Amino acid sequence: MKLAKKILAAVLASCMAILTFAGCGSQDTSWIATDKDGDAIPVGVYLYHRLEAYTEALDLVEDKAGEVWDQEIEDKTGYEWVHDKALQAVKNYAAVEEKFEELGYTLAEEQEAYAENQATQRYNYYSGLYEANGISSDSVVAIYMNQMKSSVIFQNTYAPGGTQGLSVDELKQELEENYLRFKTIMLPRTNSDGVLLSDEELAAAEEEQADYLKRAQDGEDFDQLITESEDNYIKELMGDESYEPTASDYGHDHAEENAHINVLRKDSTDVSAELLDAVAAVDEGEFGTVEDIDYYYVFQRLDITEDEDAVVEALEAQLTSDLKADDFDKEIEDWGNNVQLTLNDKAVDYYQKRKFKEASF
Repeated sequence: MKLAKKILAAVLASCMAILTFAGCGSQDTSWIATDKDGDAIPVGVYLYHRLEAYTEALDLVEDKAGEVWDQEIEDKTGYEWVHDKALQAVKNYAAVEEKFEELGYTLAEEQEAYAENQATQRYNYYSGLYEANGISSDSVVAIYMNQMKSSVIFQNTYAPGGTQGLSVDELKQELEENYLRFKTIMLPRTNSDGVLLSDEELAAAEEEQADYLKRAQDGEDFDQLITESEDNYIKELMGDESYEPTASDYGHDHAEENAHINVLRKDSTDVSAELLDAVAAVDEGEFGTVEDIDYYYVFQRLDITEDEDAVVEALEAQLTSDLKADDFDKEIEDWGNNVQLTLNDKAVDYYQKRKFKEASF
């Protein structure tokens, strides 16, 4: 699809999206809009984002058990709010396509392959729901390709060396202020079926936690203690005390120097808030313990500035996103509000007030 290299002066001068409506005459509902070059945007792009907006609306309505469509969100009916969010997403989609072409970028083969693979995985997982609601696999692939293009624009703009690139010092500051570096022993509080251990088993696990803490504080190598705890867990899982765990069992190679090091934002959801809060509460180099619903932990907080250059290099994309993602989202929305679209009024009328169907299998 060829997109024009220049944005019309009238579009640039406008402070809101230029949206025209095509007549109903010979239209179908397979597309939601056309861009300024007349290229159609599949209706699946709108329907996908309408479903995403509905999911968001479920968390925003006052009556969580009530019908979303019958409630007000930000002074709009449920139908209006969901439609407006989805339509904004369509405008943003078109704006990213236009900007990507304008900047002369292309996706590398590996980027296309990654986006297509991610889209296929998502579609396969939700295929019943998507098929029931008119969202094709091609539409999901188009959305993920668009997201990859957005990522390329973002990185080429804000990553170090980009047109508005952050400095390495700015990335280091973000790392030092908002990240934690630590190691941890994890002792399960549930069995392999996710069922909470018995009181006796929990008491034994607590004693094991206390023993590991004492041994760590007495100077035993913490990496070896982590490996020991992993060995014990794997052997118990296998039901064989003589079993020799392998790297595939561990999920990492113990021969690697930093095999057990975690570097995460203080508000990360990759691990429990209880663990991150406990790590943040101790001094660097200190050991501590905490528990959550799933595990007893013994942890050591590490110096965040150790190997800082290597860490910043490894986390460059994430750190850049931390600092500039919100600004970029607003920028895309500005582009979207100035993009020229011709809406398919027949598709809007048909889908805007339709309820979602349950997944079909």
